[in-house]
Amino acid sequence: MYKSIATRLRALSLLAIVVLASTALADDGNNNLPTVAIHDLVIHPRDGDLIAGTHGRSFWVLDDITPLQQLTNEILDSDAHLFKNRPMTIWEDATRGGVRGHIFFAGENPPYIPKRENIVRAKLISGGLINYYLKSKLKKQVIIEIADISGKFTRSLSASNEPGINRALWDFRFDPTPEQRKRFIANMRDVFKTLLRIPNLAKDQRDWIEEMKNKFERAENDKELNEIRGSLLEHFRYERSLRQVFGRRNIFGNRLQGRLADPGEYQVKMNVRGKIYSETITIRRDPKLNGW
Repeated sequence: MYKSIATRLRALSLLAIVVLASTALADDGNNNLPTVAIHDLVIHPRDGDLIAGTHGRSFWVLDDITPLQQLTNEILDSDAHLFKNRPMTIWEDATRGGVRGHIFFAGENPPYIPKRENIVRAKLISGGLINYYLKSKLKKQVIIEIADISGKFTRSLSASNEPGINRALWDFRFDPTPEQRKRFIANMRDVFKTLLRIPNLAKDQRDWIEEMKNKFERAENDKELNEIRGSLLEHFRYERSLRQVFGRRNIFGNRLQGRLADPGEYQVKMNVRGKIYSETITIRRDPKLNGW
């Protein structure tokens, strides 16, 4: 499929171009493409987005087709490839507050911004997509390592092992340092002790806390540790006995997470069947800030 995209793109109809490009870069086929006539296409000269002008359904945008622009027969014949990625942006999240009514319309956000059905404007979260290619399916997930130039701060991402062009999402967070992890675990152990000392704690509540405590001690990664903290926080958020004992004090502390990356260059490495593929990525400040 990718060879036909690379060699026959100019001979295809506008609709076929969009469908094939969308299929190459997404798992869900037409990627929400409406069934309408497409009268024009343009590739954004700065961002590499494919923009389709439809009849009656406004514009449809396929984010970042730069992997397709870089695709060659040599890449297709190789076991894997790490594409050059466009600059990633730390967006300035500014709002005047308030809402704009119930009929407000906005396009779909990039995948690193969580969907929020209950509010008009979701919080803007910065992140970036790392594009890579696999010739065939691997037995295990792909591990992508990101590091600053000094190598002091790193992030390990587990990504798709499916053949074709894939994308790994980085939220600009590094992995927690050993010191951060040690403090988090110590604080959560104190939390369990505190919860079990709540006066007149019902047996089912005590049993549930003990169960979560055991899960916490058996947790194998940071995600599981954070999920247990989140379960505790949600469970006791509206618990009257907890509010009476601790008032407004947050005994659960913050999530376990590393520091945010600053603007600059970072090293990316991907290991596929023992071969290391390397690239650099650039993070920039919001360009709008230059004019403020």
